[in-house]
Amino acid sequence: MPEKEKVMTITLMRTDLYDAPGYIGAYLALPAGK
Repeated sequence: MPEKEKVMTITLMRTDLYDAPGYIGAYLALPAGK
């Protein structure tokens, strides 16, 4: 059986825009692909 890939998802957000309507930040999934 193949080993299950472990992925960590991180959301980067600016603190000054945290409560701004429509602001969602940037998503980063690790490990990064090739």
